[in-house]
Amino acid sequence: CTMKIKSHLVGACVLAPLALFASVAAQAEVIVHGTRVLFPGKEREVTVRVQNTGKRAALVQAWTDDGSNERSTPEAANAPFVLRPPMFRLDQGKSQVLRILSTAADLPKDRESLYWLNVLDIPPTPSAKSEAEAAPNNYMQLSVRTRLKLIYRPEGLNAVDAAEAHEHLQWSVIAHGSGWALQANNPTPYYVNFSSVGLSANGQNYPYSDIGLVAPASVAVFPLKGLNHKPAAGDVQFQYVNDQGAVRAQSVPLAQAAR
Repeated sequence: CTMKIKSHLVGACVLAPLALFASVAAQAEVIVHGTRVLFPGKEREVTVRVQNTGKRAALVQAWTDDGSNERSTPEAANAPFVLRPPMFRLDQGKSQVLRILSTAADLPKDRESLYWLNVLDIPPTPSAKSEAEAAPNNYMQLSVRTRLKLIYRPEGLNAVDAAEAHEHLQWSVIAHGSGWALQANNPTPYYVNFSSVGLSANGQNYPYSDIGLVAPASVAVFPLKGLNHKPAAGDVQFQYVNDQGAVRAQSVPLAQAAR
């Protein structure tokens, strides 16, 4: 039998559920340089470099979406951007510049807007004298998708510097279901992306068990594992991701954060 499995990933690795196996790990051979794409509003287009680090050619397909469906497809692309080229062959060891053109005339001018860039690596079908011959009745073809944030930043957001947005967050501990959570209030026009969020109080650490973000002029809630009462004091500890994709650690006293 021939199995073709389309799987998805954020980063370099993916776990693909199979009918006959528990899981399969696939390494992305077509990589996107960078961890996010920042689109300044004053620019007509930005570019992203895509590189094939594998040992054979691949077909690459790219599209954008608005984040409403993590499993979006090119046919359902619904973001105000045009990609050139949207599909191309990428030979082994070669790279290709992907142009992203904006059609974002109606986006908000007072805050950032978040979209997603998808790059799908479609490997060639095994030749009769290679993989298929080695295992004529059973081979897998994995299509690996890389998914990156695409942040549109309009001109004129000068009240707060983007690099300092995390310093303006207002943190508080709130009741959440049967437990407690950290709430982040973001008064800035920028997205603040986290790789970790947690609270240190009473000599213990109470983590939020996922990555997250808080949108411009919005609040986000991060349920804390193991916290069963509201502490009088503590430190909000989080790691945020800057424009360059670097992770930076920050610690804020809870009393100060709640003011």
